[in-house]
Amino acid sequence: MESPDLITRFAASRDSTERARLAPSLPYITAAPPNPDLRVRLVATRSVLDSGDGATVRLIAGGEEWAFAAKAEPMLALLLEGAVHRLADLAQAAGITPAQAAGVVTELIEGQVVAIGAGQ
Repeated sequence: MESPDLITRFAASRDSTERARLAPSLPYITAAPPNPDLRVRLVATRSVLDSGDGATVRLIAGGEEWAFAAKAEPMLALLLEGAVHRLADLAQAAGITPAQAAGVVTELIEGQVVAIGAGQ
């Protein structure tokens, strides 16, 4: 039986199950402090950002899925670029405080899809 969306479903499956590259976030292995100069980088490959319902945005990365308030979307989009970003720049993009951005980053640290450090 032929399925016209087979490739799309296969890619989505891979996106949701591809594990992140291991990258230490020493000494921040459990939480990101609200330091505006903290450097943050997404280490998961094949990550997907879905702003489906408008109220929330879903990040699928490293075999995990997170739902954040839609306001976090610009911050997450920057991370998906793959470059290193200052926490202050991520917060500014989303119009939130560095402490709120650190909360988002902390959730992603727990999922091992971001690496953070003072001077990456």
